[in-house]
Amino acid sequence: MRFLTSWIVPVSYSYNESYKSSLPGMATRPEWKYRFGLRRTTDVPILSDVRPQSATEGKSYNLTSGFTLFGGLVTTVNYKRSLGRDLIKRGPRYENISTSWPDLSIRIKKFTTLPLIKGMVNKFIDVFSPRTGFTRRTKETKDVVAGFTTLKVTTKNYSPLLSVNFKLFRALSLSSTYSYNENNRANYNPTNGEIQSLTISTSKSLAITSQYSFSSPQGISIPLLGKVKFRSTVDIKLNVKINSSKTETSSYGGSFRPSVDKSDFSLIPIISYTFSQQIKGGLTVRWQDSKDNYRNRKNHTREVQLWTEIRF
Repeated sequence: MRFLTSWIVPVSYSYNESYKSSLPGMATRPEWKYRFGLRRTTDVPILSDVRPQSATEGKSYNLTSGFTLFGGLVTTVNYKRSLGRDLIKRGPRYENISTSWPDLSIRIKKFTTLPLIKGMVNKFIDVFSPRTGFTRRTKETKDVVAGFTTLKVTTKNYSPLLSVNFKLFRALSLSSTYSYNENNRANYNPTNGEIQSLTISTSKSLAITSQYSFSSPQGISIPLLGKVKFRSTVDIKLNVKINSSKTETSSYGGSFRPSVDKSDFSLIPIISYTFSQQIKGGLTVRWQDSKDNYRNRKNHTREVQLWTEIRF
């Protein structure tokens, strides 16, 4: 049994139940069972109060597990579900249901048991270190009295869709992350349950970061003081980001019309020098272009920053 189940991550489960009540205007203190939450009703007389009575209840479930294959493929799986209901409320009463499934996180590390190709695959993993993740969440709101759904939101997050870390040399590294998110929002008529509007929003993001650092002991000659030795360190970092987002809306089954269509590109190189504990300096350059296709607008940013720190 241990051989058959050793690849399964231990399962954890949690369950929570909540109840919240607000009863303003009580003439006397209620009995202890009501105060400690053992009873939901009380016979205390109520005085006139402008604040309305309210009561809500909720439940939540959380189940977590996963598996590990060949000692290198690590996967985490989560299932979450929560329910909240209005019991007493002025105006319409709603029930909110939130479900997160599947919630996956996949990470690949060096394999311990992989026949024939373990050495070659581990060298590839040591250089790239890939990982990915996917989450699907659904939020639904229902009218308790009418029984119709008034709002439903479905979100898909590929965060990240793919992330890799390159170890090219000892002092040079490169990391890249690509993410994709999709959000569908549907509004319904609370009286008959027919769809009123559907909004689809998507966003993409690509981030690339490169780092390189080196140091070298040097010396300079200063009159009357002779040659002073110090260790200079140079850190070079380059950040590149590309983002885009788009939103389209359809009313009563009609054609989709865009309301958001943006894109953004930024390039930020950063160079910092450390000559000694007393002398430091650096250079930061920012090149950013933003474009709004819906409003037909463009923004360009060019920035150069120089800094020096001298301690006496």
